[in-house]
Amino acid sequence: MSTPRTADGVVLRIVDYSDTSQIVTFWTREAGRLTGIAKGAKRAKSAFHGPFDLFALHHLNYREKTAGQLHLLTAADLLDAHTGLRADPVRLTAAGWCAEILLGLTDEGLPIPPLFDLLVDSLQGLEACPGPEFRVPGPGAPNPGLETQDSGPETPNPEPEAPPWTSVLFRFEAQALTHLGHRPRVGACVACGAALDRTALFSPRAGGAVCDRCARGEPAPLRVRAETLRLLDGLAEPGAPPPPAPVPAPLRQELRAVLRVAFTELLERAPVALTLLPPG
Repeated sequence: MSTPRTADGVVLRIVDYSDTSQIVTFWTREAGRLTGIAKGAKRAKSAFHGPFDLFALHHLNYREKTAGQLHLLTAADLLDAHTGLRADPVRLTAAGWCAEILLGLTDEGLPIPPLFDLLVDSLQGLEACPGPEFRVPGPGAPNPGLETQDSGPETPNPEPEAPPWTSVLFRFEAQALTHLGHRPRVGACVACGAALDRTALFSPRAGGAVCDRCARGEPAPLRVRAETLRLLDGLAEPGAPPPPAPVPAPLRQELRAVLRVAFTELLERAPVALTLLPPG
C-alpha cells in the first residue's frame, strides 16, 4: 500500500536509474530527507517537465512507501531552479557543502522545518552573491610585464576582503548545527563551567569550549580567540542574520577551523565539498 503525499523539496542528490529515470533525494519541509524514483523524468514530455537538477526547489507529488523502500514520485512543479548558482563554481560548491551536511547528518523521514527554511534562504543568498570580478588595470597601473623604477617603501597590503559567500555559508553551518541538536556550547568550559579567558580551546568531541585544565584529556583541541566563539554563538542562534559587518580575516580563519573540526567529528570523516572551496 502507498499513500499520496505532497511536499516542497530541494534536490540534494541525483542518481541516474536508467536511460529515462532518476532516483532523487530531496530535503523537504514536510518529510525531511526524502528519496524517490522519478520514472521517465528524463523524457521531454513527462509529469516532471524534464529531468531534475541539483538544488532546484520543487513542489512534489509522490506516493509514500513503507520504510526502506523508495517513494514513487508522480509529478513535480518547479518553484525555483536557482540557476544563478551555476554561474560560479565556487557558489555551486558552497551549495554542495550544504547538501553534504544534510545528506550526512539527517535520516529519511524526519522533518526539521526550520532547517528547510534555512537551506532555501541560504541557496537564495548564495545565488545573490556577486560572482568573480575581472578588473582591467586603469591608466597608470603597473604592467607586470615591464620593469618599473623603485618608488620607495612598499605600502602594506590591505587585509583581504571576505568573499560574500562566506557569511552565507557560516550562517548555514552554525544554524544547521543548532537545528540538528549539535550547537556548540561556548559560553564557558563545557566540562567544569569555568569562565573563558581571552583565548579558549575548542573540542569537537566535548561539543564546545574547554578550559586549559579540562583540555588535558581532549585529543588535539583547537585554540581560538574567545571573540571567535562569541561570533559562532551569535550565528548559531536560529534566525540570526549573517554578520552585519565584514569579519576580520583572523576571526574568519578561526571560525572556519572550528566549523571544519566540528563537522569532521560529526560526519566521522573529512568534509569533501569544503576542501574544494577557496580560503574565505
